[in-house]
Amino acid sequence: MNRLWWILLLVIFGLAFFQFGLYAAIAITVIFVIGWNILKKHAILRFVFVMIFLVGFVTPKTALLSNINRTTNHKNSDSSTIPVPYKIISLKSLSTGNYMTCDIGGKENDRYKHFDDPSVNFDAAEVNSYEMFELVPCSDGYFAIRSIMNRKFLSEDDKSFKADFPEEYELIKMIEDGNNVKLQFKVTNKYVKIGDGHLDLTNNESEAESFTLSTVSENSYSEDEIKVLKSSDWFNKDGKGVGYWNIQDELGRGKITSLTDKLEYKAMEYKGETLIGIENMQCVIGVKETGSDYDIIICFQGTGGHGTAILDGVQDGGSNLTGKTYSKDGKHEGYSLMSKKLEGKESNITVSLDGETKTLNDLIEYVANEKNGKSHITILGHSMGGAIAQCYAMHLVERGVSKDKITGRTFNPALAVDHDEDGWKDWYNMCVSTDSVCNGLVPGSICYYGIHRVGNTIWLYDDEPDKKINKGAVGVFTNISEEKHNMDRKIEEILEKSSLSSDK
Repeated sequence: MNRLWWILLLVIFGLAFFQFGLYAAIAITVIFVIGWNILKKHAILRFVFVMIFLVGFVTPKTALLSNINRTTNHKNSDSSTIPVPYKIISLKSLSTGNYMTCDIGGKENDRYKHFDDPSVNFDAAEVNSYEMFELVPCSDGYFAIRSIMNRKFLSEDDKSFKADFPEEYELIKMIEDGNNVKLQFKVTNKYVKIGDGHLDLTNNESEAESFTLSTVSENSYSEDEIKVLKSSDWFNKDGKGVGYWNIQDELGRGKITSLTDKLEYKAMEYKGETLIGIENMQCVIGVKETGSDYDIIICFQGTGGHGTAILDGVQDGGSNLTGKTYSKDGKHEGYSLMSKKLEGKESNITVSLDGETKTLNDLIEYVANEKNGKSHITILGHSMGGAIAQCYAMHLVERGVSKDKITGRTFNPALAVDHDEDGWKDWYNMCVSTDSVCNGLVPGSICYYGIHRVGNTIWLYDDEPDKKINKGAVGVFTNISEEKHNMDRKIEEILEKSSLSSDK
């Protein structure tokens, strides 16, 4: 019994740590020990107590957060507004004539050096990627400055681009100085100056550096991007009142009603279940048959997922934290292994169509056949699921499916590849600008290769970047903002404002 006790205690601590972080895990474990000892003479109550911990405390947090009742009626929304992109700027020192640089070092063996510890220098005579920054409008007239290279914000706290979010120490006031500007941080009211070629701070405005702030790019959306943002497919696909967003959001809560009942796709099954779970890989697959053509939707769940399998959080954490890539195809090893769990069961996932049983493998082969030109596959995924979606799409291409026959829509996807995968006409990754996951800022990310994805990326620009950050543990990570990352928060808000489904 002594050995079983320590195993149980280790499981409680481990699962709590992966879901909520170190300090919360310690507190939860202490509470568990106290409760265990209080109930030592009541075996049945002890059993119930343990079950409450396993099911209650360690139920994946993302699933709990997704289970919030919402009354938003997307079809009757009054707004239809495309988010305003952040301008790309450069800052040229008036005294030195050089530009501010986020020095993340060069490349060595295709990996950026010193990515997490960049210095801020003033030694560049011209503007390249290292000298380009997003000017992020924040509340009360303040701004934040983010490097487009390492996707982090300039912080007063350490005078470097090391902040994941624009919080108090990242807020800057732009003080006009003729045709130039001086930079003053909010918390201490200190000004930016240049000391020995590096960024420094001073209390004296007379010592503050003046900068020429130039707009490198308005960073405007292309016509194709605007078309995607305004698409009715997000919330009103085929005029059914639901769309891609609803399919993805419901999967996180263990439901598929939008896919099957409203969009009228027939759900494929694995071992008799329509919510497909292969170890910790969770997805749903719907098929619609039109004449001799098949329309297939595959939606991958992110970290956590539906249900209460106690090892899911641990396994998901392992997949996320495996920050290596396969040298052969450049895929993130952890997410590629998750994709392979589905790849290996394609012949075991079935659906009955007109009395005939078809496997996923059969359908993939059918779509890959050039003669079946109208058959099509749509792939969705959120967070880790978005990364798996990219790996699985590359697998389908390897199986002979044309990129023209694949539509991709991912939501705040983690980084899945170490190179850009071009040639995808209808693959768009929808990324909230202030989300740490899609910016490659979480442990296990392969950001050392730069920010790369399959297909095209559309940034959903947050109009309140310094508000509602709510950093907390999502899965194994504590530097993720639930507000910016989860399906029922900023993604929904921005897509709802952008989508023309409100007018249909």
